[in-house]
Amino acid sequence: MAQSLPFKEVHVVFLIDRSGSMKTVRSLDSRQRFAVGMQMAREVVEAGSSLPRYMAVWSFENNSYQVHQDFTTEPQLIFNALSALQAGNGTTPLAYSACEAVNRLKGFRTNVFAQKRIELSSDGQENDSPVGSECQGPDSPAMDPQSWQWKVRNKLRTGSAQNPNVPPAGFEIVSHITFFGSFLSLRDGGSDVVPEVSRDGRLVADASLPAPTGGPFVRYLRAIAEESGGRLTVVEDNQPVPALGDVDRNGCVNNVDLDLVLANFGNTVPPGDKRADINGDFIVDYNDYSMVIAQWGMGGRCNVTF
Repeated sequence: MAQSLPFKEVHVVFLIDRSGSMKTVRSLDSRQRFAVGMQMAREVVEAGSSLPRYMAVWSFENNSYQVHQDFTTEPQLIFNALSALQAGNGTTPLAYSACEAVNRLKGFRTNVFAQKRIELSSDGQENDSPVGSECQGPDSPAMDPQSWQWKVRNKLRTGSAQNPNVPPAGFEIVSHITFFGSFLSLRDGGSDVVPEVSRDGRLVADASLPAPTGGPFVRYLRAIAEESGGRLTVVEDNQPVPALGDVDRNGCVNNVDLDLVLANFGNTVPPGDKRADINGDFIVDYNDYSMVIAQWGMGGRCNVTF
């Protein structure tokens, strides 16, 4: 029998990077990173939830963010908002947008004990948050105090960009992050990264410097995701698109994933295995099982007939 759930609702902001480099065409399948990001966001919506789920769609580009769909329980409205989005040419105000999304999440339905979650889809580092905004700051891979990395981590942890203390109950905001990158040099088959241009004509993104998988920015994203109870999914331009139902992350949705979900079926997380909680609502149930079945044979590294 399932244990009682720790939350009563789930509140999610889909935070979508529309900056210029998201137009980069993947070397594997000739699709834009942005198109793949939208596909993966739709999969999160399709995964459903056993709890009432309020979702919103935001995007960021060119010094600011936009709210395309405020919180709704209607999946079709989220699908419509995602389908209407297009990548732009501008810069990446990641810090500003993430911290504003935290403010909105924390202020939404405060009378209900809810999981607060950001579903971030991006391929670039912070490069153009408004000067003087709460989480704007210098770049520091070591997360030096007052850097944007330090401020964003604090904001996710505590709701305050200036408070580095770890709350006893854990992060305020769960972060599920999808990061796109070209990690091979061009001569080895990597993609040519589309540059970003600010509104005043400055070339901001250097297309010749793709982020390495083991580099400081990806390590930073992984730390934020895992410390908050979320997950980081890295999507390389020369690799198949990961499937949400691939719970063991071996590149194929198959009986191994199904067995893991069934072994944890009915359990809350924890003590259930977090990997089996595909939709992230802290219980392994029919929604997670259905996602494995719906994506059977997907993942790019298997050829299975169900």
